[in-house]
Amino acid sequence: RNGELWITGGDKAGLNDPTIFSTDIVGTDFTIRPGPPLEQPLAGHCTVQWNETHTLFVGERRSFFYDSIAQTWGGEQIMNYNRRRSGCVKIIDAEGNPKVIVLGGGQEYSTSLETTEIFDGEEWYIGFDMDRVWCSVKASVYDNHIYITGETGSGFGNTICSAVSYAYKYDLIANSGTW
Repeated sequence: RNGELWITGGDKAGLNDPTIFSTDIVGTDFTIRPGPPLEQPLAGHCTVQWNETHTLFVGERRSFFYDSIAQTWGGEQIMNYNRRRSGCVKIIDAEGNPKVIVLGGGQEYSTSLETTEIFDGEEWYIGFDMDRVWCSVKASVYDNHIYITGETGSGFGNTICSAVSYAYKYDLIANSGTW
């Protein structure tokens, strides 16, 4: 909001590490100040700006909103799969409605996913399949394409991702992806 950058959550230190509940806000002048504590511990998560006042936090098997005006957390939704180390993007569909797509991810050090999930503002549902499993995903949208980078595995299902990085481009209009 207002050009600020939020840095949220922790990583692998466990629930005893206070950073797993933390937020830091980097202002437009590059000063850093503490933000509000997260409602739930998060690591390996992603965030998207849902609208002018709400940011959607997505991690593990849940999502929830932060309302920057009221400064409150809420709207928790349960996802279909555990999605740690996934990527997320916001798109506007053909009818003009916002949607969030979460790509890949999975459980730490075990199952990774080749699937996506889509949030329409009310619930999560299964989206399109990618042609391989993805973890440590970073994603962005440009010109009706989702660009994905991250680690991949060589098969479907119970595949642990390798340290080899790949890039993938998904065409939102044609509903197809290419390497």
